[in-house]
Amino acid sequence: MASTMRVRRSRSDRRRVLDAATELFLDGGLQQTTIDMVADRAGFPRKTVQRLYPIKRLLATDVAEDMCHRAVDRVRRHQPRDIDHLIDTLAIWTYVGTTRTGWVRLYNEVATVDHPYAIDTSERRERLREALSELLTNVTSCHPSRAEATADFLLTVAIGLAAQKVDSTDLQLATIRRQIGIVLRGARGT
Repeated sequence: MASTMRVRRSRSDRRRVLDAATELFLDGGLQQTTIDMVADRAGFPRKTVQRLYPIKRLLATDVAEDMCHRAVDRVRRHQPRDIDHLIDTLAIWTYVGTTRTGWVRLYNEVATVDHPYAIDTSERRERLREALSELLTNVTSCHPSRAEATADFLLTVAIGLAAQKVDSTDLQLATIRRQIGIVLRGARGT
């Protein structure tokens, strides 16, 4: 019984640390965020955070993995009614991603920490591309290879827009929707 309670507490502690680190990394970046800041935001002493994550790089990797898992899960759970609903959803996701650029900064910072983490970053992007490709195949009825290319293109454009730190006043949701519609209808062949 005591062992089960420790495991639950450890998971709960890890979740609080991940949530705190995610907020801080997205707001201020990996380099500017300290373990002390994460501990303070999570409401733990520094040594508790260091017990869970002896080095910040491991925490950053877990944050990036958690964000990827949530994004892939969101894509896989989404069941659009039709292509217009899919276009609307992708436009909203893209708009949010391009106007809240902390995730791209974190993605790039984690990738540049050192080589193994760059590989992890590529694997996370690939999982997201696969989930999006499956969604496109199911909704648009296009060939899987065409859905893969379309998913890759959409991700590349979204990451590129966010990396440019596009001013949200310059980027309109309607414009994004129109462009995604052109891409998806082209992939579908209609």
